[in-house]
Amino acid sequence: MPDVHEFFNRQHEKLGRIETSIVRTRTDLEAARNETMASLKTKRDKAAASRKSFEKNMSDSWSNMKSGMDARREETDARIEEWKQKREFNKLEKRAENLENYADSAMTVLDLAQEEARAATLEAIEARRQAQEVKQAVGAKA
Repeated sequence: MPDVHEFFNRQHEKLGRIETSIVRTRTDLEAARNETMASLKTKRDKAAASRKSFEKNMSDSWSNMKSGMDARREETDARIEEWKQKREFNKLEKRAENLENYADSAMTVLDLAQEEARAATLEAIEARRQAQEVKQAVGAKA
């Protein structure tokens, strides 16, 4: 059975990965200002390819989060206090596991949302650059 320290370490590692991903996104955005359209398209295509697996993970994680929320609604403070008084360790342990799973799923959703934001931003930059190119070409012909 995992303890609080193990759970904390697991969540801390996930936050570290998300932080690294955010820094990578910031770096990509800065670089995108001067990149060629071909380079932007390549990055966007890679992001789109990984989107499929992210969508599955997001769906799975969202389902886990929803079931965790539903389970918490069913539990009342009185019931939990009763479990403590009756020393029903197995129920308290199951509750802890459910809440840890919920937290893991929520962290996964956060990670996936950040990755989706990165992909969407790259796509938006490419679209804006395309629009600017056409606008400049039209302006040059007028």
